[in-house]
Order: sequence, then structure tokens, then C-alpha cells
Amino acid sequence: MDLLTAWDMAEVTKSEITKLKFETIYKESQEFIKQMNEKLCTLNFPDEINISNTFPTSRISKKKSFFDEQCSDEVLSVPIDKFRVGTYVEIIDQIISSLNQRFSANSQLIADIQYFIPKNFDLVVSMPNIALTYLSEVSNIPKDKLHSELKSFVAVFPKISTSIKERTQTMYQEQYVSVYDDNNEESINEFSDILEDNTLELIGNDFYQEKKCSLSIDHDPKNCLNCVYKVLYSLNLHVSSYSYLCEAYEFFLTLSVTQVNCERTFSKLKITKNRLRSNLSSEHLEALLIMSIEKQLLEDVEVSDIINYLKSTSTLMLNMFT
Repeated sequence: MDLLTAWDMAEVTKSEITKLKFETIYKESQEFIKQMNEKLCTLNFPDEINISNTFPTSRISKKKSFFDEQCSDEVLSVPIDKFRVGTYVEIIDQIISSLNQRFSANSQLIADIQYFIPKNFDLVVSMPNIALTYLSEVSNIPKDKLHSELKSFVAVFPKISTSIKERTQTMYQEQYVSVYDDNNEESINEFSDILEDNTLELIGNDFYQEKKCSLSIDHDPKNCLNCVYKVLYSLNLHVSSYSYLCEAYEFFLTLSVTQVNCERTFSKLKITKNRLRSNLSSEHLEALLIMSIEKQLLEDVEVSDIINYLKSTSTLMLNMFT
């Protein structure tokens, strides 16, 4: 799911939440309680387990007031009104404010990101003038240079993203055609057959097959920012030609959409550095955290490479693994 789809779903969710009515929810909860109590009775459970369908009445506490106070705070005496104001309304407000903080407040940044996704490269030529403005402000990247680099990269991306075999095959074929007579169609067809016989089956955008991200099984390179960044970095385009564009991709990829990864990191830290490992050094703690959080990195490491590295550390390790 891309960020734009997530933003649209968040807006629809906010709209549906605002349409909720307390009276409807209260009526449905009463029906649910009634059905559950009937099922509990059929199972011969004691009456103490039955769910109460009324709110408990609590004693109203009196607040001390000064002698010169002329007014007093309004106190809700009805339990259902107290629950509606003190619990239901607060939960709804918290949900809407959380959605606004995480999605609605970053709507301009989400809109700018869409033009950096490969499937939307065709829209870069006709994007509005206000596009990339918010991105350039928060990332301190000049808008005009970022805009020009993005347009230039979109034009060359279909060619540089294909495999080397496909690109060199076209160059060899063009060179052969220029050497031989154009009327000699037989020799040209013969050379084409040789290329097809000696070339492996080519897949469109074969670069992704070599440099594809291993984020998931159903990975779509046309919807992946990381794939484009790998193209820039592997071809050394981030140094001179598209330095600002590469900086923008780095800004997107290091941007945390939610706080899940941060919270997961602290959870793993609490599990890793417990009271029995309180004396771990920073170097060892960092290594253990990376292995625990980024498990995908471990899957790409071969066991033989680890053994060879341990052998090279000392003679004792060499004798143990030999």
C-alpha cells in the first residue's frame, strides 16, 4: 500500500467516525449484552458472571468552595451521561487527533512523494507548479534543481533500468548494421539469430531482477522508492548528475511513517539488555540489536562467510572450525 492510498483511507475513516452516534452504539451494546447473557444462562454459569446492562451509580463528591464563590461546576449525575462525556467523547477525539497528526498534517509531503514513485513518472511532466514546494522546505533542497534533476532522470530511467545484456545487445546490433550493407538482409537476419541463441531470456526491467529489494515476496518494483535509489547509487549517479534527487530519495527512505519501528527498537532493547546483560558494551549491544531488529540482514549472510570470518580472528578459532 502506498502513502496516498493510506491517506485516502485515513480520511474516509475520519469521516465515518464523525458520523457515529452514541445512541446507536449504546443500543447495539445493549443488544449484545442481552444475547451474551442468554448464552451464559444456557451454559449454566452462575449469575455473578452475567454482564450488567446498566451503569453503576456513584456518589457525587462535593467540592469545597470559598465563601465568596457565586457559581459551581456542573456535575453530571446521570451515569450514562457521565460515560458519554467522560469516556466516549474522549476516545473519539483521541482517534481523530491521532489520524490528523499522522496523516492529515503530512498531506503535502505525501503528495510530493507520489512523483518519485516509478509508476507515476509519466505524470512528472504535467505536475503542478506547487509540487515539491513543501518537500524542498522540510529537506532544505533547492526546488528548481530538484525539479530539473527529476525531469531529467525520468527521461533516462527507462533505459538505465534495463539489464546490461539488453542494452549491449542493441549496441552490437546497431554496430553490425552500420558495417554491413543495408540491402544485405540475409546477413542481418543471421546476426540477429546468433544474438538470440546466445542471449538468455530477457525480462522487462531486468535490472530489478538483479538489484530487487527483498522486502517481501510480492514486491512491486514499480511502486518502490528503494529500487530507484538503488539505480542511482549503483550507477554512481548520486555523486554528480543527480545529487539533489538522491538526497530527496534518502530523505523519503529514512522518514518514519509511523512510530512502530521506533517502539519496536525500544522493546528489543529492553529484551536484549536485561539485568543479566547490564554490562554489555555499546559495540556488542549494537550488534545484537541489529541482528534482532533487522533479521533480513541475517538471511542474506551465508553461514560459510561467518565461519571464515571467525577463522581469521585467531588461531584458536581456526583450529576449532577446521
